[in-house]
Amino acid sequence: MSQTLTGWGDRVAVERIDGVPLRMYVERPHRAEHLLAFASRWGARPHVVQGNRVLTFDDLRRTVSAKTKDLVSLGVGPGERVGLMGWNSPDYVVNFWAVLAAGGVPVLFNTWWSEREVGEAHELLRPVLVLADRHATARISPAWARGAWETEPDAAAQLEVRPVRAQASATRSSR
Repeated sequence: MSQTLTGWGDRVAVERIDGVPLRMYVERPHRAEHLLAFASRWGARPHVVQGNRVLTFDDLRRTVSAKTKDLVSLGVGPGERVGLMGWNSPDYVVNFWAVLAAGGVPVLFNTWWSEREVGEAHELLRPVLVLADRHATARISPAWARGAWETEPDAAAQLEVRPVRAQASATRSSR
């Protein structure tokens, strides 16, 4: 498959995954990075909305690219586990995609876990880095100094804050 995918095909074929026959599109993204690149065709349309925070597809591409560079500089590479521990937010979405874009494997830590449970998961999975929002960092051991990196809304992902209604009306007028 080429690196550039201009659209999903409409041909469906049966392929085997682990011996199980499954119907799937023949022309489709085969890697997460291809899916992310394909989604960028939506440009300025809202992708993630949280209160007044709007993350468009363009914002996603731009912020994931910047965050990916940060992660690579911190040692994230192909096959490396990266813990994600935070509330649902645009930052979480950016962190998830950036880990994939760096070749890493996102390991999802539950924000409701106790310190003991978080510690056991960290010991078992040994991520090279844990991305945690400021609400989750209280349950991360100081011994993980190399692996803890606190994200701050708006600052870490460098997202713009725009009123949801203004963004939605701009998107409708551009269609």
